[in-house]
Amino acid sequence: FNIDGILAVGPRGAPKTATTAEIHKALVDIYCGHVAFEFEHIPDSAERKWFADYVESTSKDSALSSSKKRRFLELLVKSETFDNFMQKKFGQVKRYGLEGAESAIVALDELFSLCSHSGITEAVLGMPHRGRLNILVDLLKYPPRALFHKLRGNAEFPDNLPASGDVISHISSSPSLDYGCQEELNVTMLHNPSHLEAVNPVVSGYARAKQMYLYDKNTDPGCALGDRLIGIQIHGDAAFTGQGVIMETLGLSNLPHFSLGGTVHIIINNQIGYTTPATNARSTLYTSDVGKLVNAPVIHVNGDYPEEVARAMRIAFEYRNLFRKDVIIDLITFRRWGHNELDEPSFTQPQMYNIIRARESVPRVYERKMM
Repeated sequence: FNIDGILAVGPRGAPKTATTAEIHKALVDIYCGHVAFEFEHIPDSAERKWFADYVESTSKDSALSSSKKRRFLELLVKSETFDNFMQKKFGQVKRYGLEGAESAIVALDELFSLCSHSGITEAVLGMPHRGRLNILVDLLKYPPRALFHKLRGNAEFPDNLPASGDVISHISSSPSLDYGCQEELNVTMLHNPSHLEAVNPVVSGYARAKQMYLYDKNTDPGCALGDRLIGIQIHGDAAFTGQGVIMETLGLSNLPHFSLGGTVHIIINNQIGYTTPATNARSTLYTSDVGKLVNAPVIHVNGDYPEEVARAMRIAFEYRNLFRKDVIIDLITFRRWGHNELDEPSFTQPQMYNIIRARESVPRVYERKMM
């Protein structure tokens, strides 16, 4: 068969014809692996065609550099080491660790790198408490000494100020990250209350205001919305379908006076909300289905495979950059402990946690693959 119209292929050295079996195998390899895609619901045929062509013509086996793989391993090991240290030294603290979802830090680092190499200089990040301390310390340069000082019951303010500070799951950081580009990437992580997703419209408003400031200050007449700044929102799987603020913020995302030029959403999907499994928590098949409210494409990726997570992020970023619309990554992971480290999850989910406790950690599996 002539594969034109059936399967998109790379421009160099790709066959123009294939048997039915070869076409079937190619499609299975692309769409039935550790990454899956939802884009057929998008009403714009140009977007659907671009998505299919990009996914099918970009080899998932594209070799990563050894330095990139070392970077992934470094981040994974740092995250696991941080959680292990916290469990031993501050075992009585609710830290909401990233154990089981360590690949989220790989996703975020890859996104930051892509932003920096694309000329974006500002990133506004909002996220709930899950993995917040890992990302702050391991990626956003939050001083460990300052965190441990606060964990011992001290405030982040000088003693002579009449202020008590905030809980550790609300703190933030605003570093400049160097990815070897001409300009550093300035990341602003916003403070977040315990109401999980309440930070989302704040991210949108803060980023929009900053976009307008960049418009005013930028002397390049070709600068468009989203060229220099990106909004990033990290969500929990239960909260993404359970809190109305998600739908309200998504509903504003394509309006001319509210758009950011595309927000990247990362759902850390540990398949349980507190003690409630997905079957009792939502009516949709996937937690990301509410994103179809604005026809956002969804990339589902298995968090056990950090390199596939990075690949999913590259595809999401390319879509966002080209169409300037929201895109969702459904990062499917697990939660090593309970809702926090003081909970015993096997009381309510004994079968799930029998499986989880028999699993090796994501960093250990990736380390063995690298050896």
